[in-house]
Amino acid sequence: MILITINYIFKQNETTFDDTKSEKIESDGDSISHMMQRRTSTRSNYQGQQDEDALHQYNIPLTSYEITQSSTEEYNRHLARLNYLTPEQIHIIKDIRRRGKNKIAAQNCRKRKAIGVESLSDEVDELKRIKHELEERKIAILQQITE
Repeated sequence: MILITINYIFKQNETTFDDTKSEKIESDGDSISHMMQRRTSTRSNYQGQQDEDALHQYNIPLTSYEITQSSTEEYNRHLARLNYLTPEQIHIIKDIRRRGKNKIAAQNCRKRKAIGVESLSDEVDELKRIKHELEERKIAILQQITE
């Protein structure tokens, strides 16, 4: 269904898939380096502050950094050492860890995507170069045949 929609769009615009794809990749080329830069959003800063506030409010003696950045072993040791915590406090700790780990996974995913787009862009450029060389060879061979 998506391909049909894409073909329909290309027929309406009277462009070919090759032209549109290369334009899209070329226009995204500038944004790849932007995607690779570390982004700090207002939302993530606000969420981090909320996490710290919740830890302070519920008297949890850990920082959000300790919760999110510690290895599984260290994290389990922290929880074992803090065996006096209430289920609500443990739930808050697990929530903070889940969000922190998800944030890291999302950052890694964006990096992989940017690298993949860059790789595909390089591949398209190489294939265009090869196509151009083959077209030149074809023209040269056709000229030799007609002579």
